[in-house]
Amino acid sequence: MFIANQSNDIRTLTTAADGLGVTLPGSITTMLDHLREMQADQQPRPDLNGYTTDLATHLGDRAAMVKARKVAALDLAAADAHQRITGPLIDRCAKVVHQRVREARDEITALFATALAPQLDILNTEAGRLPAGFKPEHAADLDPALFEAWSRARDAHAVLRSARQSLAMFYRVSPDNLFTIEALLALAYAAPPKTFTDYTYAYRFARALAGIRHAGSDLGVLNTDGVFAPTALAHLGATFEWAGPTEVARRMQTITAAAVQPKTERVGV
Repeated sequence: MFIANQSNDIRTLTTAADGLGVTLPGSITTMLDHLREMQADQQPRPDLNGYTTDLATHLGDRAAMVKARKVAALDLAAADAHQRITGPLIDRCAKVVHQRVREARDEITALFATALAPQLDILNTEAGRLPAGFKPEHAADLDPALFEAWSRARDAHAVLRSARQSLAMFYRVSPDNLFTIEALLALAYAAPPKTFTDYTYAYRFARALAGIRHAGSDLGVLNTDGVFAPTALAHLGATFEWAGPTEVARRMQTITAAAVQPKTERVGV
């Protein structure tokens, strides 16, 4: 299962890179090309019926059958050795490529940042133009200019979210009480403001990352309202900048630290 996951990681990454026109670092590209060649060179198990049918044509000619059997045995031995070696070799090479890719995660995420710059620019320009608390289902109520802004922001957001999912192997983070899975995805392209005025602001920002707005109490857990995340974030001071794993961890720390409720406000709770 672990090897299969590594192969899926590599396949997902290369598909995203191809789709966005990202050229992976040279040594990795060379290794990937070689791995694909080996995967394409896997051979099916030899058909013994075919060999025995051929050998049977020599029935009555002992010398010819002995010679043909030697040739068949060599062919079968070579095919068996190829099959027994190739599978484990491909698994081992996939592991090597996976490790090499992970070692180059900062370089690779930077390459994706360059490729995704147009989508980030669109969100920085268009997301904040939509009304605060905007929901996708209300798009039909927008005037033509804002509907165009919504369409551009929606499509850009879809590309960014998909790219982040494709790079999941680099972002080993888990959801917690503050960050949902959707929020963790958004942290790769949404940077928080430099400072938060209070802890409720930080909580609102964490919810906006997930496309959620709470009605009623700022810290309530009920009455959640789904909103278009980029617009909610833009109205809370976010800027849209691509981040690698290290920067995402820093963004998480910034928001988590700001979301700590002061002890004086906990008295009597």
